[in-house]
Amino acid sequence: MNGYCVIIDAHLLEPRLLRCLAMVRRVFRSHVSQVELNLVAKTRSDELEKIARYFNARLEIINQPTAGARLNAAARDTTQELLVFPGHCGRFKKNALVRNRELFKERGWDAAVLSPQEKGLFERFNRLWLRQDSQPLSTLCVSREWFERIGGFDAQLEASAYQDLLSRLLACNAHVIELAL
Repeated sequence: MNGYCVIIDAHLLEPRLLRCLAMVRRVFRSHVSQVELNLVAKTRSDELEKIARYFNARLEIINQPTAGARLNAAARDTTQELLVFPGHCGRFKKNALVRNRELFKERGWDAAVLSPQEKGLFERFNRLWLRQDSQPLSTLCVSREWFERIGGFDAQLEASAYQDLLSRLLACNAHVIELAL
């Protein structure tokens, strides 16, 4: 296929899950046909099923102990060209990801670290105050080719799986860009 698969780990993003799903729905509202939304969880619950139905997401129960293993399993189940793993779910500009898909092709990018727009002075101050090590996970967009080439996420890792994947992409000389959306 020629679109996006957005894979959200419900356990990893638990405190920000609803906000993240709302952001994804808003960003892709006018491009629904180009997006597959997968919500990944360790165990089934009535609440997660309701959330998945409300946001028109496919709920996948993947009984793996770590986020890295769950996300790898979910990525194997899709045929989409670009894999999006939301982390920090701030304010993305509407259609920004769809417009940037063309840039992936034109400029030969293999992956992108997506940084949401900061709302204002308070968020900038908070970012400086909290420092990089306590920042939320970055949202990663990776081409399927490179995701498979480097073996996906480290199946032993939980929250650090995102940073590990990014580090391995950079070490393998993948063309990685940071986009402020």
